[in-house]
Amino acid sequence: MKKYSVFLFFFLFLSLSAQINVRIHRPPPSRMEVEKLWWVDLTNPTSTTYQVYLELTITETKAGEVFRANSNTLSLPSGTSRIRPSDIKEITNVRYNAEYRDYIVRTGKIPPGNYQICIRVFQVRTNILLGSNCYSASVAEPEAPRLITPRDGYTIKGRSITFSWTPSAPLPSGVRPSYTLIIVEVLKGQTPMEAIASNRPVFKKENIKGTSFTYTFRTRFFIQNKTFAWQVRAYDQNGFELGKNRGRSQVWTFNTGKPSGISLPRTMKIGEFIVSNITYDGSSTLNSLSGSGETYVIQTIRNYTNPAAPPIIAVQYKFNVSFSNLKGTQSSPDTITVTEGEIVKDFSPPARVEVYGYPVLLHRVHLWPDSANVTLSVSPTCLASDTGCGGFKFGPFKQKTKPLIEFYRELTPADVPVFVLSGTGIKVRADGELKIDLERRVTPDVGITLLSGHTIENPEMDTSNTGYLYGEYRFTNAVIRPEGFSANMTLSKPWAFVSLEPIGFKVELYNGELTIMNCRVTGARFYEGKVYLPEGENGVSDGKGGKSVASYDTLIVDTTLSISGKLKSLSRIAWGGFELAWTEGNFRLIAGPIEFKPPVSGDTFHGYTGIDTLPGLSIRLKNKDTLIVHSPDSRKPIRFTGHYMRGWMNIGMQGVTGEYNRMREYYPPQEEELGIPGTPGYAAKTSFDAVLGTDLGNRKDTTLNLLFQFAGNSAFNSDLGGYFRIPYPVGSKDSSTAFPFRKLGVTSTASFVGGLVAFKDTIQLDYWGVGISSERGITSIKMGEIIYTNAEIYEPVHFSKGFNIIWGEMLADGNIGRFYFNQNSANQKFDGFYITLDSAALSSYDPSKPGELVVKCGVYIKFFGQPDRMITIHDAKYNKSDPPYYGRYVKIDPKKFMLKRDWGSGLSDMKFQEVGYDEEDQNGFRGTGTPEISLFSSSPIYSKIIVDSSIIQICMSSSEHHPLVLPPSNNTTTFGSLWGCATIESDELKRIVIGGRIEATEGLILVASGGGSVEAKMVVTPTMVMFRAAGIMFLDVTGIGNVELTGSVALTCDLAHATLEGEIKGNIDFSAIAAGLEADGQMNWHIEPLSYYLQGRAAVTISGFRLGGGLAGGIYLGVNAPKSKAWVLLDGSSTNRKFGVNIDNLPDKLTGVYGFGDISFDANFGIFSGGVEIYAGVGAFLNVVGPDETIQYMVGLPLPYVVAVVGIYLHGEILWGLVSAAAWGELEIIPGVTPFAFQGTVGLEGCVLWVMCASVEVTAGFSSSQGFYIE
Repeated sequence: MKKYSVFLFFFLFLSLSAQINVRIHRPPPSRMEVEKLWWVDLTNPTSTTYQVYLELTITETKAGEVFRANSNTLSLPSGTSRIRPSDIKEITNVRYNAEYRDYIVRTGKIPPGNYQICIRVFQVRTNILLGSNCYSASVAEPEAPRLITPRDGYTIKGRSITFSWTPSAPLPSGVRPSYTLIIVEVLKGQTPMEAIASNRPVFKKENIKGTSFTYTFRTRFFIQNKTFAWQVRAYDQNGFELGKNRGRSQVWTFNTGKPSGISLPRTMKIGEFIVSNITYDGSSTLNSLSGSGETYVIQTIRNYTNPAAPPIIAVQYKFNVSFSNLKGTQSSPDTITVTEGEIVKDFSPPARVEVYGYPVLLHRVHLWPDSANVTLSVSPTCLASDTGCGGFKFGPFKQKTKPLIEFYRELTPADVPVFVLSGTGIKVRADGELKIDLERRVTPDVGITLLSGHTIENPEMDTSNTGYLYGEYRFTNAVIRPEGFSANMTLSKPWAFVSLEPIGFKVELYNGELTIMNCRVTGARFYEGKVYLPEGENGVSDGKGGKSVASYDTLIVDTTLSISGKLKSLSRIAWGGFELAWTEGNFRLIAGPIEFKPPVSGDTFHGYTGIDTLPGLSIRLKNKDTLIVHSPDSRKPIRFTGHYMRGWMNIGMQGVTGEYNRMREYYPPQEEELGIPGTPGYAAKTSFDAVLGTDLGNRKDTTLNLLFQFAGNSAFNSDLGGYFRIPYPVGSKDSSTAFPFRKLGVTSTASFVGGLVAFKDTIQLDYWGVGISSERGITSIKMGEIIYTNAEIYEPVHFSKGFNIIWGEMLADGNIGRFYFNQNSANQKFDGFYITLDSAALSSYDPSKPGELVVKCGVYIKFFGQPDRMITIHDAKYNKSDPPYYGRYVKIDPKKFMLKRDWGSGLSDMKFQEVGYDEEDQNGFRGTGTPEISLFSSSPIYSKIIVDSSIIQICMSSSEHHPLVLPPSNNTTTFGSLWGCATIESDELKRIVIGGRIEATEGLILVASGGGSVEAKMVVTPTMVMFRAAGIMFLDVTGIGNVELTGSVALTCDLAHATLEGEIKGNIDFSAIAAGLEADGQMNWHIEPLSYYLQGRAAVTISGFRLGGGLAGGIYLGVNAPKSKAWVLLDGSSTNRKFGVNIDNLPDKLTGVYGFGDISFDANFGIFSGGVEIYAGVGAFLNVVGPDETIQYMVGLPLPYVVAVVGIYLHGEILWGLVSAAAWGELEIIPGVTPFAFQGTVGLEGCVLWVMCASVEVTAGFSSSQGFYIE
């Protein structure tokens, strides 16, 4: 939980802490005056102006703290402020170490030693520490210079004089001294000291590096009959006074000539007092002495600094006196003894001396030739006046005296005013006699004793952490030593006080003892009392509307005035919505300013270490202690028992601060009902069945806690772990389902808030049969809901991943509320198909229906994309778990949709109008449609489609006529019945396979034989069609006739270039065009928009003669085909004697047929015997003269234009073996013979070189009736 407004104040404390930068100006070791130590630079980096005060502490390494004081209030604006000693107008709360007090008060300095000096800056009123700084310093104060020459009172007779003195020593390291010589005139009525202090120098020489200086008189000031005073002052290199007595030597005088008249001694004795350094008026004589001088009393000072010296040191206290009209005698050359007159010295302000270490104030000294009186008062250390005006003193009273001051005095209680013990505020009233014995009259020891007395109740001080000091205590035989007041006191009647920091603890004291040593409380004990804990906004109660109270056996006060002890519970502690049944705790009130340290930093609760030292009541929670939560979200209090509990509580500076933490390793589960049905805003019909303090499976998950953290009477943080048991329909029918939670928070009023419901393992929602996992979910005990803000709903049978929930409400009674699914469902798949989510929901609970996951979405189907409409998937829980159901049954709405896709740039319109979910297979889709294929000019083809995520299968079938148009042909063939299939994989339809039977339909290039059966198949791709047919069929040759084919046709149609070509295998009968012409073999077939041709190698039969065994023959069939591409006819050109067809005379566009071949055999015709080779070609062509395909016949030739030629090659013997011979001949067609007959004359010639030559002519021919013959 985050913290509440009441806690903002303490965050402000935290923000102020240590913001002020403190830079201390260090005085030199020789000038460690307390006053100078306040010199600091303070930098305020904020824009706020603070009201602050400074605290100065001086701590000696061995003796401890020797001085502490607070400054007056200072204003600290933004930026850097320099605080000088002059800015410190008043110091308060001054505390001394008794052994150092007199030295510091008397000299204003700290004595030699090793010190740590600290300046702390506190905010006024809150006492928050804003900044501090400290440094270490060693004080080694050198001696001031001592004058050597000229000796005191010396009369100078020459024109120059040399002044010399001792150096300042010992010097601190790094200190370089210099000296200043000052000379002043001593005026009439002045002592040398008064002259040096107030007169303007007649000569001043600064920065003298040595210890002597010679001066030559050149001015009018140094004339005869004058008295001058001189002094040497020491300084360090920084210009600071160096050494004791502010670096100043004693004051001596010298004269510049004898005065007129008689010469009087400069020392006078009056009674037991000596007056020296006298300056007489010019008219003085022994019978009328007037002038001024210096006398002294002897004070007895305690030795604090030199262990080798006696504890009491007699030290002269010198003071100046004036006198007039005294009479005396010169008892010696250097001394006058006063016989008549008096000297009176009044001190204003009183002079402070010490008598056996006691501060004594001298008001008047009265001297006579035979006696002396002193009016004095005693001002004991650390006693202050009750009136607040000036310091406290016993007296004044008049006392006979000698130069050594000693006296004895007894004062009645009435003569002793009420006094205050400084630093404590305790007021003391004397009930018995006060004896001041400073001459060892009563005891060998000197001192001041108070036989009896009591302290005065001070109700004004009863609100204070040291309020116990201000009750009424009685004592006897108190002692007032130089160090202060000491007594053992007993509480004389009950007293109560209220603490200030932390505020509100009321402590009742019934019996007790208080020990004071040297004005300091060194200890106290109080017995068997009560402590009432703070009330109000930042306090506590007993849980019943009354005060929370505890008892104590003993409370102890230590030397710091802090009071502490063990408290025992007399009632519970209640705050906000919490209550603590506790046993005992440690109570502590700290005296003086408290350096506040909040237990939190930002969002982190770091608590405290050493809680027993915290101010207020600190409780270490034990097994018997119980934290009780009075939550408005529970019908009964929730008690967290103390078994294996760790934690602490502090009722202190911030009210209730602390931590409660049960050890998860041991605590048992704690069942609680959270949430109250029927209250405003509560959505569920039942409370949460919560199990606190454990996790599922008792895995001791270290993230689970039973943790409460309090600060400022507020619930700073709480972390409760456990699980909710949610019933059906979320849970199973047989038992509830556990949903783990952690960080369930509790507010200051004990309302349950937050609570993270996060679990990686999927939890089943029984009614719907889906799983849920949560990364971010919270509980609302106030509403009876678990609210998921980042959860996943899983149905792994049909969906590839979970559906993200950005807001989902699960009620404590097992029902669900609003569920908002994240529409960004990237990469989600249904049955392997990517979907675009429109909405998702869990169906409302209906006991008569199974639960459903309802998903409205667009489905992306490979190749087709999205259907023409969105579908709603009803994914219901099903009671069959075997394939294909796996516990789910899916239906869609609407039941049918359409898939459509253009394929091959208009080659096919793949349209399936009736597609639905495959409920039988419970996976994918299936349906029917009528795709259109542009190669068929008839109606669409009825087809079925099966759609799986990995493959799509399309099956076509039709018994209708479907003319096929393969570009560039406009009438390729016709399918009488048709089937087809297509497979789509990886989002790509590569081909459509179509098969069927070719019909015998006129007007087409390729038709089936009238009684034959021709099976055809074709493969269609976006750029190419491959056609295959086999059987007896006819090829149409426009204008001539049909060619009969018995075999197979393979065509490839290039759709991009509108070309069609392929090959024919089998027997082709050209008789309808060229009588007697047949071919058997493999030929290429090329079809263009206005022409086509077929040519190739084949075995050719002409008029019954089979020519070209194997593939030695050739065949050509063309329709308006370019002559240049008739490569077969090139073999029959005029350049080739074998066939003798002169194609140069043929038209450029050929429509017709031509076949050729050869045959070889041996024969004996008498006149010729040997090998015979016959070469024959036959065909017929039309004359196509224009691109409009108009047919014109060649003039003068029979119709059609018949081309026929036979060549014969003979090689063997003629004339019955007389000679060998070879001959070539050409046979010409015999007109009128059907189908063809050829005959011609062949001349045979041969030679036998050694015998003779011979020749003969024969007639050769062949026909279909006679065959080959030679005549």
